Amino acid sequence: MPRDHAHWEEHEVKLLLTLAIQEKEKFNWNQFGLTREGWRNIYPHFPQYSHKQINNKFDFLKQKYRAWKDSQVATGLGRNTQTGGIDADPDYWMAQDGSSVQQQVTIELECL
Repeated sequence: MPRDHAHWEEHEVKLLLTLAIQEKEKFNWNQFGLTREGWRNIYPHFPQYSHKQINNKFDFLKQKYRAWKDSQVATGLGRNTQTGGIDADPDYWMAQDGSSVQQQVTIELECL
């Protein structure tokens, strides 16, 4: 039975992204993301999650990726070569979403 609140393990996130890439390579992808056929091929790999939980996780990952990608061109931001993350003043993070630098680093690492 699906859980109410999904807690995704790192290996599950990697599998989801790997499967999504494979579906894209099979052309089960359109301008909005995965097609119905693509999702039908992914769902059986995650019986512990509902379809909505899988879709939500994928949408969350896409959102975080887009935010990271957009931040690469934002003025005043740099790249931390040690962590591979974004290097910015703490005020920048607070203005973005009210989170701290530590929370941002954690989110970045979760998306990798």
